[in-house]
Amino acid sequence: SQPALTQLIKRLEGELGGPLFERQGRLNGLTQLGTELRGYFEDLVATKDLVNATARVVNNCKKADLNIGIMHDIGLGIVISAF
Repeated sequence: SQPALTQLIKRLEGELGGPLFERQGRLNGLTQLGTELRGYFEDLVATKDLVNATARVVNNCKKADLNIGIMHDIGLGIVISAF
C-alpha cells in the first residue's frame, strides 16, 4: 500500500541521511542524493533478480550421472586435465 511504501522510503532516507525524492505534494523527482544512488539501487535490483534466477535453477535441477567414453589413443591425462 502507498502508506507502507512511504514509510519505507522515509526509513531508508533516514538511514542514508537525506531525502531521495523532491516532494511537493507528491513525489516529483529525484534529489541529488537520489540521482547519485540510483545506479546502486538498479544494481541491487539486478542482483536480486540474478539471485532469484540462480536459486530457481539450482532448486529445479536434479543430479544425474554422466558417463564419458574415452578412446585409449587420446590419452587419459588430456581428458582429466580438462576437468
